[in-house]
Amino acid sequence: MSRVNRFLFHLSWILVFGLNITVLFSEDDRQHVAVFDFEAKGISRPEAELLTDRFRGEIVNTNAFIVIERSIMDQILEEHNLQMTGSTEMSDAVKAGKILNVHKVVTGSIGKIGSTHTVNIKLIDVESAQIQRFFNRDHQGEIECLLPILKEIASEVAGKSDDQSEKMEEAEPQDDTGVDIINF
Repeated sequence: MSRVNRFLFHLSWILVFGLNITVLFSEDDRQHVAVFDFEAKGISRPEAELLTDRFRGEIVNTNAFIVIERSIMDQILEEHNLQMTGSTEMSDAVKAGKILNVHKVVTGSIGKIGSTHTVNIKLIDVESAQIQRFFNRDHQGEIECLLPILKEIASEVAGKSDDQSEKMEEAEPQDDTGVDIINF
């Protein structure tokens, strides 16, 4: 192994170890979560990435979790030869979550069937490798109408209810075809 490769190898372990120490000794009692890019099904990859970024931001705004920054997450996973872009395999998500030393991972998909957009999001507990909660929503209409739906799901993932969105739903009926929440 050349000196450069050995240096890079040791540097990557220092970075991973440093992240682990930060997570272990953080005074913040919020759980660490990694949000992986949602799989695109019937929509473009850039649209799915943009909607994932919006969801990640909404999770941050709930202040319920410490969310690992996407670029740091990608860098650490790349060093371990693991790529999660668009992957919805639970075993990959759990493996990546262990490498990132997070408590939870979020995976999912956003798709379109006919004129209906569908959002499916899983909150996975890394330690038990089980789906903790599953959220899905359907919406007939344009893709931009998913933005408030992602905010609503982020609040539910965080265990918070958004009274304002509930009042808006009462005042203005939406075209949603249904809401199913399955607790595991």
